[in-house]
Amino acid sequence: MRQKNASMGRPAEKSKRPATPHGRSLSPGYLAVIFGMLALSGCTTAPLAPVRVEIPVFTPCVKMEIPRPAYEFDKLPAMATDGEIILALARDWLQGRKYEDELEAVIAGCQ
Repeated sequence: MRQKNASMGRPAEKSKRPATPHGRSLSPGYLAVIFGMLALSGCTTAPLAPVRVEIPVFTPCVKMEIPRPAYEFDKLPAMATDGEIILALARDWLQGRKYEDELEAVIAGCQ
């Protein structure tokens, strides 16, 4: 017995396509277009070029520590007389000049 379409009075037609879960199936033509678009979308932008960023980093230029000389003035007692203080400073003057020259040489190496 044939079933009739109630709205038109015609027999119901059977679908030529098999039923799919979504109601439609993707034909190979559609799949080729989708994969082609995906493949071409990767070619639209140029690869990112690496950017070199130079950041200044502090590095000490003094590689060695110059020892401070043992001044005679530093060894004087607190109650030393003025004459003893002047003599100690006079003796330390040459040592101090030598120490200053060494420090200036190190500082000049940093520039």
